[in-house]
This record gives sequence, C-alpha cells and structure tokens, in this order.
Amino acid sequence: TFTDVHFRGEYWRTPKEYNNLTKTSVYSVPEYPDYPFLDPHWIIRVDGSCEIGPNAVPVFSPYGYNKTENIKEFIPKILEMFRSGARKTIFDKQFQELAINEIQSSISKSAMINRVKRFLPKIDAKKITEKGTSGIRSSVINENGQFVPDVILEGDSMSFHILNYNSPGATGALPFSAYIVNHLNKQGMFESESSDAQCGPWKFSDIIEKLAL
Repeated sequence: TFTDVHFRGEYWRTPKEYNNLTKTSVYSVPEYPDYPFLDPHWIIRVDGSCEIGPNAVPVFSPYGYNKTENIKEFIPKILEMFRSGARKTIFDKQFQELAINEIQSSISKSAMINRVKRFLPKIDAKKITEKGTSGIRSSVINENGQFVPDVILEGDSMSFHILNYNSPGATGALPFSAYIVNHLNKQGMFESESSDAQCGPWKFSDIIEKLAL
C-alpha cells in the first residue's frame, strides 16, 4: 500500500550583480541523503539570471501553495498518513528534523539564503528581495515508511499509470517516453504510427535499440 506526501519547493531570485558570481550552478551535498531532496543550491538559468532554492516544505495538498488549501486538507491528509506506512515516517526523528529545517527556511528568508551562503559567502541576504517560482512534488511512501526511489508503473487492460516520476524527470523524459510507448505497444494498448518517429536528434527506433528494449 502506497501513499503520497507533498513538498513545496521555493526559490529566491538574486539581483543582477550576482549573475557572474559563478560560471555554473553549484550544488551542495544533501544534509539528509536518505531522503529524495536536494538542499537549496545556486542555480544559473538559461537566460543568465540566478536563483537560490529549492527547499522542501511539507504541505498537505498537491495544490498547497497557500494557507487556505493546506488548512482544508490538513486533517484528511494526516488521517491518510496515519492509516498507511507514512505514520512511520512521521515519527522518524531524522524526518522530523528535516521537516523543521525546511519549514524554518520557508518562514525565514535568511535561514534559506544562509544554507547557500555556507559555500558562497559573498551572498548577502539583505540584497535578495524577490521571490522566485515555487512548485510542489509528490513523493510516494511505501508500507514500511520509506520513500520509494523509483518510478512505479501500474495498469490493466484499460488504463496505464505512471507514478512517482521524480528528479531528474526532465533529463530522462525523452528516453523514458520511448520506453513507455514501446511498453504499451507490446501490451497491445497503443499502436505507434511510426517506429521512425523523430524529435530533433531523438529517433524512436534508435532509443529503443540503445535501451535494449
């Protein structure tokens, strides 16, 4: 039995004076490697702008961007977690410590910025005033209270579901899509119009061959 838990990742945009602070994005070593989260890091976007983030704030809904939504879903989600393996996660001391740190980094801008300032000391939290994007990821927890690290594929003769497709989701999206299409072809659920379909440098038949599918 699986259940999902939700985490909101938040970012801060940095002023233009920091655009040349580094040549590449800088990632720190996660403080809690047993959990599927990256600590806030230094990100250089394709347009040259820079951001700090994301954190991983526990929320109670896949749409939990505001207090109203989280308050509405708080009791149903807590009850769901206590009826599943997630109850073990709730009482795990390391997870409790992680949750407290992430909530603090959401409440306090300085707490968030200082997590990156440890390896980029030139950053001044007072100069960072603009919030960036935010997004919510839903992670799956199994009956043992463990975060499931891999994608879960579920289906029958009438439907097919992709669950827990996490980072680096965008990086692996094209080959994974080819894998799914090929799988559905074999199951007789989907018939590809062309095995030579191509998107830029990606050719469906070549990907299938290289993935040994």
